[in-house]
Amino acid sequence: MPPHVRNACDFIAQIMAMMIGARTRSAETAERMMRHRIETHLLARMAAEARFIDGLSRNPDDTLALVDANGAAVIIEGTCTLLGNTPTESQVLRLAEWLEARDHHEIPFHTENLPGVFPEAEAYSSVASGLLAMSISQLHPSYVLWFRPEVVETVTWGGDPTKTMHGGRINPRKSFEDWREQVRGHSVPWTPAALETVRSLSNAITGIVLRKAEEMAALTEELRRSNRELEAFSYSVSHDLRAPFRHIVGYAELLKEETDTSNPLARRYLDTIIESAFSAGRLVDDLLNFS
Repeated sequence: MPPHVRNACDFIAQIMAMMIGARTRSAETAERMMRHRIETHLLARMAAEARFIDGLSRNPDDTLALVDANGAAVIIEGTCTLLGNTPTESQVLRLAEWLEARDHHEIPFHTENLPGVFPEAEAYSSVASGLLAMSISQLHPSYVLWFRPEVVETVTWGGDPTKTMHGGRINPRKSFEDWREQVRGHSVPWTPAALETVRSLSNAITGIVLRKAEEMAALTEELRRSNRELEAFSYSVSHDLRAPFRHIVGYAELLKEETDTSNPLARRYLDTIIESAFSAGRLVDDLLNFS
């Protein structure tokens, strides 16, 4: 082939490679932007919920679309919420136990061949051959799991890799016949953009948890301050109330000594005043103890 033809072919190949690379990067950018919009919407819903994780379970369409999954499960401290097409609740909880034993906390765990790493998943490979798992707690086995169904694929080989030779001779007409194999237990692979989105969501959830913790700490400190003020107020009120009651009792005792013993009605009135003052004092003490 002449040099100018080879140069022209090389130039065309380079241009094609550049165009393919540009198209690939453009598609990846569009996918990242699409997933980022869904993530932003989910985070807004989560921030508005009393239990932030309810923002995922109450928006199943966005939760599944975030990573193009057919099913999802939200597991919080032993409770499981299923979204879309998933294994049973007991199977999902067993899967969470397996994940916890493998200690997948730092990065999202993902596989497109779940039965290959977790044999029990063979029973539900039709709905969960692909798994993407995000841990949302360092203390409890709490996860968000996304599932993808099995995609049966036929792979064509140049020959049967398990074939054995007989008699040391190779038949030229049959030795290189195409050999087809059905691959099962695999799902569509998770794209880098999907994994990146899950990492971003995990970081955002950590931020929400920290913000909630700060709000709780602020409320706790405010409650402590209020309790201190209430305690000081209680002591102040009890002291201010005790003094008049002591005065009432004291002056009633003095008046009782000066009262003519021949007037039993007046002495009975004074005894009633003294007893009532003592009762009021006991009520003040009980109120202080209760507070």
